[in-house]
Amino acid sequence: SSYTENEKFNICKNYIIPNGVKSHGLEDANIEFTDDAISKIIKNYTKEAGVRELERKIHTILRKIVKEIIIDKKESLNIIDESIVIKYLGNEKYPDSKNNKYKSEIGIVNAMSYTIYGGDILKIEVDFYKGNGNIVATGSLGEVFIESTKIALSYIKSNYKKFGINYETLESSDIHIHVPEGAIKKDGPSAGIAITTAIISAFTNLKIKNNISMTGEITLRGEVLPVGGLKEKVIGAKKAGVDKIILPSSNKKDIEELDKEIINNLKFIYVDNYLQVFENLTHVNKKKKSTNKILEGQKK
Repeated sequence: SSYTENEKFNICKNYIIPNGVKSHGLEDANIEFTDDAISKIIKNYTKEAGVRELERKIHTILRKIVKEIIIDKKESLNIIDESIVIKYLGNEKYPDSKNNKYKSEIGIVNAMSYTIYGGDILKIEVDFYKGNGNIVATGSLGEVFIESTKIALSYIKSNYKKFGINYETLESSDIHIHVPEGAIKKDGPSAGIAITTAIISAFTNLKIKNNISMTGEITLRGEVLPVGGLKEKVIGAKKAGVDKIILPSSNKKDIEELDKEIINNLKFIYVDNYLQVFENLTHVNKKKKSTNKILEGQKK
């Protein structure tokens, strides 16, 4: 089970650093890591569910301090701040995401993933062009993931009128589904509703905000089935700037078991059928359009 950033911070400050200082013979050096320095190492130099890599980074810094004292004959540093972290660890390995969470995009949806490194979001990208109704799936995708793309398309074709899609356009177009970061293997059915949403978004110009992510398996009848790894997925989504999560109603009990620290400031929308997903997304867009009309009227 993944640690939260706060848990990693406390483990690092109260256990990893004191033990590291002792094991490197630096007890008399009065070394102190600032809170910002610890947070920077966690956020920008590690990507993991546990704290092993975090411990390695702390030890790397301490070894370099020892080298400077013994070999370079330099005085020991007392305060390790963010600038010192960059000096010893080099450029950030995982820079902070600069994506605007309120930006709306067409054909791009945040799915949620759970890997050995913990939770993260997956950008599902969809585009289409003149063809024969074929699906092209790229991004190091496994068989189950590719099956989900086919199920999503079949479901959309069966319900195209409900989504306002031109069936002839569906039939005469090839659909390309891509998930970036192709070096990472991706598999499993949990991206089902995200794939479905990305395809509908592409064909209807429905804009999806970056602050929304979703997870859930979809069936040919549009049922949304429960998924696993919710703790890791929620932690990863929140770290990426997401504040609204759509997920299966069957997973509500899993969310209720999470610590308040994890679910704080997050809005959860529970669904049983894909039409509920679509209604929530279109409701947001309709509400936005209505607000714009009111503002335009006020300006006039």
